[in-house]
Amino acid sequence: PGGRLMRLALSVMLVALAGVAMPAAAQVVSDNFDRGSGERTIEYTADGSRDSSRPVLTFNANFSGDDSASGVTLAFVSAGDETNAPRSRFSACHNVEWIVDGQPLAASRASYQGSVIDGELIELVVQEVTPEWVSAISAAQSVRYRVCRDEYALTAGDIQVFGMVAAK
Repeated sequence: PGGRLMRLALSVMLVALAGVAMPAAAQVVSDNFDRGSGERTIEYTADGSRDSSRPVLTFNANFSGDDSASGVTLAFVSAGDETNAPRSRFSACHNVEWIVDGQPLAASRASYQGSVIDGELIELVVQEVTPEWVSAISAAQSVRYRVCRDEYALTAGDIQVFGMVAAK
C-alpha cells in the first residue's frame, strides 16, 4: 500500500506542475481494472481553480486481491523569487483535520514530501483514508479541512464526486 500511495504522490506532483497548462476539466472519476495484475484503481482529481494558494486535491484507491489502500493527496505549489528557493509551508507542520458538517472526521496521520522542481516547491501532504471516511464525505453538506493553520473547503461538486466514488 505504501508504494501505491508514493506512486500517487508522484503522479500528483506531475499534475501540479502541469496545472498551469491544463485546461479546466469536468469532474471525472476514473475507474480502471488491469486484467493482467488484477489491480483496480479509482482516481479523482479536483479540477478546482488555478489559485496557487489552494491545494490540488487527489483521491486514489487501489484494490489488488485482498489488499486495498485509499488516500487523499494535497499538492501545494509555491514559487520562489529570482534569488531564493521557495520556503516550505508544511514540512514542520502537516497535520490534516477534517470537519464534516461541523463535526470532526477522523483520518490517519498525514505524511509529507517536498521537492523543488524548476524553481517551484511542490509539497505533498498524503493521508490514508478508509471507505467509511469516503462515505462520510459523500453524505456531507459541507466539508472543511485544515492543514496546519490553513483552512480550505471542498466544493459541492467535490462532495458529489465522493458520492460517485463511494458508490463504486
